[in-house]
Amino acid sequence: MLGQKAVETQLEELRDKYGELAVETTEKEVSSSAIETGRRDVREGNTVDVRVWTTRGNEEVLLVREHDAPEYWIEPGGTVEPGEPIDAAAHREVAEETGIDCRIAQPRAVRQIVLRDETDPDQSAQFLQVFFNAIYNSGNLSINDDEILDAQWMTTLPDGFYSHVGTPSEWTDQ
Repeated sequence: MLGQKAVETQLEELRDKYGELAVETTEKEVSSSAIETGRRDVREGNTVDVRVWTTRGNEEVLLVREHDAPEYWIEPGGTVEPGEPIDAAAHREVAEETGIDCRIAQPRAVRQIVLRDETDPDQSAQFLQVFFNAIYNSGNLSINDDEILDAQWMTTLPDGFYSHVGTPSEWTDQ
């Protein structure tokens, strides 16, 4: 399966740093064009996506709206560059998108995603999503318009909040 070795290597890196982690596996059937895009991403070394739940004090969380899904508020994040440590990518993505410096903490969720072509199940690609907790260190919001549409510190989750791993009330470690 395309991407499997890269995902296994990334999971080993995470476990070496953070200890044993529960990994949820999700399989999805997608169109032939979507699988080809996914396979191209894997060939280019883009197999890991990070999202970062950054808190400031006990009440505020940093959320963003992205260009490709402006109706949703989500955790800042993006793609890990080839050879980049996963937690360094999480830190970089928050800083690039919002101007905020944060301290990356333990991952709160790890998802392994297997995409299969709906017309040819032998055509597949495997990816990893890592969701980190983080604590605000410093900085003022400075939105990178090339990266995101908006960013805000919020005390309550807005309508339109979306996370692949549910809401804070559903997270076992919250």
